[in-house]
Amino acid sequence: MAACPQKHLTDDERRAPQLLAVNPHGATVEALVLGHGFKLQMLDDLVRARLAKRYRVTVAADGQTTGVTVTYMKIMPAGRNAIEEREMMAVSPLGPRLTPERRRALKLLASSRHGVNEELLVRGHGFSRGVLAGLVLRGLAAAEHEMMIAGGKAMEGVRVRITEAGRSAIEE
Repeated sequence: MAACPQKHLTDDERRAPQLLAVNPHGATVEALVLGHGFKLQMLDDLVRARLAKRYRVTVAADGQTTGVTVTYMKIMPAGRNAIEEREMMAVSPLGPRLTPERRRALKLLASSRHGVNEELLVRGHGFSRGVLAGLVLRGLAAAEHEMMIAGGKAMEGVRVRITEAGRSAIEE
């Protein structure tokens, strides 16, 4: 369980906070369960361990409340710290360095003027959410929540852009 630091974390217990870290406004519980395959029990464990929190948003249309409530999850500072600690264990004693995978991600982001959709980076280019979260946590990339309309349906997504620090990092 995420609440027990001595226990080895499952892949999902590592992946969920990384996903939440990349999404500035968090993600809906429905997207986490249905879209990413996380179990509700594991998400509850993250909340109990204070690595993430839940919040509810009531949907409004044309200034009127629709009565529809959506539950989101957002990473907490302790969750960010846990990710950073895991990431720092992978850093050389000489200081942070770019792995070939991080360098490849930054070069791809640098080539796109408006950034790249997170799902395209993960599914289309094969980057892990952990790599993307690490870039965001280090300030080498920025993630912005966006709403898109596709096929007449509103969908949420995240656009990842390179920062000036990221541009400097790939020039070294």
